Amino acid sequence: MNDMLGEIMAGIKIVKNGKNVFESRKGGVIMFDMTKVAANIAKLRKEKGLTQMALADRLGISFQAVSNWERGLSMPDISKLGELSELFEVSIDEILWNKRGTEITEKVIKSEPVCDISIKEIEEVAPILYAEQVEELMEGMEDPEITAEDMASVAPFVSADFIDSFARKQVKKHGTVEAIEPILMDLSDSCIDEIAMTLYEKGGIESIEDIAELLSDEALGEIAMKSYETHGIESIEDIAELLSDEALGEIAMKSYEEHGVESIEDIAELLSDEALGRIAADALKNHGLKGIAPLMEYIDEDVIENYLHSLGQ
Repeated sequence: MNDMLGEIMAGIKIVKNGKNVFESRKGGVIMFDMTKVAANIAKLRKEKGLTQMALADRLGISFQAVSNWERGLSMPDISKLGELSELFEVSIDEILWNKRGTEITEKVIKSEPVCDISIKEIEEVAPILYAEQVEELMEGMEDPEITAEDMASVAPFVSADFIDSFARKQVKKHGTVEAIEPILMDLSDSCIDEIAMTLYEKGGIESIEDIAELLSDEALGEIAMKSYETHGIESIEDIAELLSDEALGEIAMKSYEEHGVESIEDIAELLSDEALGRIAADALKNHGLKGIAPLMEYIDEDVIENYLHSLGQ
């Protein structure tokens, strides 16, 4: 197992009945007893008369990796299990001490289909497989009704593209944020932006409010402008504080030009000085001080003084 995966595994290691095992994200225990696997590797290595360093050299890995295996801190990944099986002249089952886990592992090594596998079993063997192998197992399930909770349990062991693709399908099918909530933090930025636009088109601005803070400025600004054009400025008030100065300023100017200064009163305090200044300058020019009355408390004094000074010239 690579060092990163070893760290992930170490992070969820627990002790039950005096033995090191690993707990899944759903609370279940992974099928491989790490204490037994560690002891087996050490015993088989010694029977072959190999030091940890010699075994590491034979496998083309670091001494530390072998040490971690034998201390139960990590497991060999699937390619190394095959090499260990050949080197020690034993079956993988004798290394792993688990019939079902070994059956799945050996079929994956031989690129054979794994029948009747459950998401729970995939979750349990995922830590020793490569991402593409976990993905193939999931795609080959006879009952592929995988939930976002299921995907979250294997998220550390599959690619970002695989999770993104799953999320897009879930949103298309269910049309809600709740359908992907357990994996939101595993999605790519571009996927979240795409999903938000899909949700908006189906359910309006309310459907993306729970994920608005996760969106890029560009995506959130585009959705906000669409909502303004369809439903007016009131529709964006709940997400206004999340918009970039540029996006909010653009919407405010558009609303001012189309509906007057009163239409932006409720978001005035969120506008940048630059945006307020542009709107105030235009309102003063066309309507005088009366034109900016609703915004007076938010406008920079210099804007008003410059206007009054221009009148005296």
